[in-house]
Amino acid sequence: TKTGTLIDTLLKADRLIAPGGKKLEVNTYRISGNESMVLIFTQVDRIFRSSYTCIPWIYDLHKHKLQQLSTTPVMNITISPDGRKVAYVRGEDIFYRHLESGAEVQVTTDGQQYMISNGKSDWVYEETFSLTQALLWDAGSSQIAYYRFDMRSTPMATWPLYETSGERREHFFYRYYRAGDSIASVSIKVYNLQSSNTVTMNTGNPVDQYIPKIGWAGSGKLAVYKMPRKQDSLDILLCDATTGAAQLIYRETSQQYVDKNLFSHHYFIQNGAQLLLMHEQSGWRHLYLYDVAKQKATAITSGEFDVDKIVKIDQANQ
Repeated sequence: TKTGTLIDTLLKADRLIAPGGKKLEVNTYRISGNESMVLIFTQVDRIFRSSYTCIPWIYDLHKHKLQQLSTTPVMNITISPDGRKVAYVRGEDIFYRHLESGAEVQVTTDGQQYMISNGKSDWVYEETFSLTQALLWDAGSSQIAYYRFDMRSTPMATWPLYETSGERREHFFYRYYRAGDSIASVSIKVYNLQSSNTVTMNTGNPVDQYIPKIGWAGSGKLAVYKMPRKQDSLDILLCDATTGAAQLIYRETSQQYVDKNLFSHHYFIQNGAQLLLMHEQSGWRHLYLYDVAKQKATAITSGEFDVDKIVKIDQANQ
């Protein structure tokens, strides 16, 4: 409240009791966008710098109901905007669960450890672009856009793991490339929940290119960001989620490299008609409003200062 007075406690520990009477040991949690659910992460097991698996639970704040989402480790858990479904990655494949019935649906079936991954990034994308969440719901909760990584041409690295006593315990395997090695072939796909059909977005030749970001850009449109291995240019494609057809709507080049910290602050507004972006073309980091149809950018901020981040966008009042 305005006075700072405590009104209520959203969730208390005595409500997090698993079947059998054992209290959940919570590692972390996340509140859903509509603030009706709390996603609870237990038994977190780190993979790389940011990625991890966990045993997830969800608590309905209105029904005061606790539900376990998976009995085996999963990752990249995300609640649909309508609050009725949850998607996640188990192993190398994507699944989603209906919260009301508890029914689980498998979205992909071709995942294979060290070979093909769906909905999660490889080590290179996590380190280079801080990308771990490689699937996302559309606003209508009817489609899931996701990354598919084909890593079969990337060399395998092997690292021995040791106990503190110095005794070798096991080996750790992952795909790791050096200069001149092949990188993962990445494709972007959209799965339609109603038809169970999957469409591949037409992002061009996947060899030696990165796709550091995707995002929904209005109804039925998916923005796909792609750049060459040198990272000295950035193309934004606007893809039709139904057909996969793509249109180039924005291109940026640099004599050095395109900074990922700039395009991480891109936001499509007005149902994809406009793109709010950051750029340093003036020598300072400023905001620009890009008209997608006209392919023209207009400065929103100017002066001898840098814009640090976008806090909130009020589309209704422009």
